Amino acid sequence: MEANVKAVMAEATEVDTELNGSSNIVGMVVVDNRGLCIAAEGEGDPASAGVIFSLASQAGSLELGEDPVLQIQTEHHSYLIKKEEKVTVAIIKKL
Repeated sequence: MEANVKAVMAEATEVDTELNGSSNIVGMVVVDNRGLCIAAEGEGDPASAGVIFSLASQAGSLELGEDPVLQIQTEHHSYLIKKEEKVTVAIIKKL
């Protein structure tokens, strides 16, 4: 699983670089459908798995059948959170 997470993070970094000229991705958290951390990479904190899952689940209740992308911005980071079937992924970008 760790190799898959590294590969996904590398692909996300590559896409971010193509779109923005450089990549500011510094971490990622992958959460299962029970809110438990499957994997964390870089600055991704495994302890944030429950919060990430809860936010994605609540956002999904805004419109039935939709799992929206959430963007949360703090002073130092931007979190992109997306729920897909049985996993929720948070990509962390440095501002």
